[in-house]
Amino acid sequence: MKRKLVKQGSTTLTVSLPSSWINKFKLKAGHEVEVEERAGDLILRSEKVFNIQKSKIDLTDLPAALVHRYILSAYKKGSGEIEISFKNTTVKNMKSGKIQNTSRYVQEIVNNLVGVEVIDQGKNFVKIKQISEVSPEEFENILRRIFLLLLSMGEEAHELLSRGEKDYSILINKHDSIDKFVNYSVRLLNRKGHLDFRKTSLYYYLVQELEEISDVFMFSTKEAISNKWKLHKESLKLLELTNSTLRMFYEIFYKFDKNILIKILYNRRDFWGKVNIFSKKHYSDNIFLSRLANIHLRVLNLCETRMSLE
Repeated sequence: MKRKLVKQGSTTLTVSLPSSWINKFKLKAGHEVEVEERAGDLILRSEKVFNIQKSKIDLTDLPAALVHRYILSAYKKGSGEIEISFKNTTVKNMKSGKIQNTSRYVQEIVNNLVGVEVIDQGKNFVKIKQISEVSPEEFENILRRIFLLLLSMGEEAHELLSRGEKDYSILINKHDSIDKFVNYSVRLLNRKGHLDFRKTSLYYYLVQELEEISDVFMFSTKEAISNKWKLHKESLKLLELTNSTLRMFYEIFYKFDKNILIKILYNRRDFWGKVNIFSKKHYSDNIFLSRLANIHLRVLNLCETRMSLE
């Protein structure tokens, strides 16, 4: 919608606010609003928008996987308080069959979330509250950390598989750190938006895709080590190529260069050309490389996102 600027006094310009917005937040003359300037946009918020948003979740009869996802969804959308209720004092992991105390399981989840804490709990409830306000300025530093952890994961995966290591706990730790930072980034974007507000949705997509790539590194390496696969040396070279492609994207993200963009495209073609050298007898290699192919596809899609940020 458009509004005309009205001159008031010698230097002041005023603009009327939509009645629907006024009524929604029950604003009256004398109330204060938050005005923020971001990259050419002027963002106007009612103070009531900053009131702590509450979410209520009933986890009764839910398996562990859904308990985790319900809490995470409330956290990501920016809830300042999350009230959790449940009738079952234990929760079951459907995959492992492990049974845990519900309150303790919720606490484990919260321990991996940035900026919130359990403030109260009882036999059938847990209350989670935001303890520190998010700031849009934090996003850039967190994004850089996600990138660097992801690059490190790819290199670590190559080292582990090349040496035939059995312990991949270092990869798990980096994967979990990326998850934590991505979840916090999504929460930040949902509560405050990006500094360049018009590009918030693009950054939302970016961090979610980076998390997916970390999943591929984690689970493909875990799969190879757990199944004792002896990967062909060409597969490890293609993992190096994948890591190189990811690093190129990191470089163009912070300093856009069309020449590097072309190299990423050629890397993808090179990858697919070499994948075809394996016959059906290289079953484990085919599975592993199909996982890596997913990374190349995601990076190419992210290149489009990066173009949109120009």
